Amino acid sequence: MKLPRIRPAVVLVFLLLPTLPSLATAQDDGQGPARDYGASFLQDYDRASDKLLQLAEAIPAEKYAWRPTPEVRSVSEVFVHVAVANGFLSKKAAGIEPPAELDRDAEAGITEKAEVIALLKASQELVRQALAKRGGDFQEQVDFFWGPAPVRDVFLQMAAHSHEHLGQMIAYARMAGVVPPWSRPPAGGP
Repeated sequence: MKLPRIRPAVVLVFLLLPTLPSLATAQDDGQGPARDYGASFLQDYDRASDKLLQLAEAIPAEKYAWRPTPEVRSVSEVFVHVAVANGFLSKKAAGIEPPAELDRDAEAGITEKAEVIALLKASQELVRQALAKRGGDFQEQVDFFWGPAPVRDVFLQMAAHSHEHLGQMIAYARMAGVVPPWSRPPAGGP
C-alpha cells in the first residue's frame, strides 16, 4: 500500500498548532495595540506634518500674508497656528514646555516665511519629543478640552489637527496658484 505524500506546508501547520493559543493571548493581553500606538501615530503624523512643511516651503514669501477672505487666517497665520497647537498639545501629552515664541499671540507676530518655517519645524520636533518621552505609555489620564482623557487622545488630536490644516493649506496653495509639490508631474513627464 502506498502512503499519501504529505506536503511541507501541512507539516508546518501541524507543528505550529500548539503555539496558536499563546499567539492569540499575546495579541489579546491589552498591551498589544498600545505597544504599536506610538509607531502608528508617528507614521500618520509625519505624513501630514511633512506635507505641511513642503507647502510652507513651496508657497512664496510674498503669499504669506494672503488670505482667501478677510475673516480667515492668512497663510502664515495657519502655519503658526499649527505650530502653537503642536506646542500646547506636546505639553499636555508629555509635560514638554514649548518655547516662549509658541504663545497664543504668535500668529500675529510671526509672519516672515523663514521664521514661520523654523517655528513649524521646531514644533514638529516637540511632538516627536513628546512621543519619545511617553515611552509607550498612552493610557495615563490627562485633563483635556472635554475633561479627563487618555493621553493617546491628545496624540490623536495632534495628528487630526495637522491633517485638518493640511487640507486647508492645500486649498490655500491652489487658490494662490501653488501646486503642492507631491502633486506636480514628474520632471520630463506628462
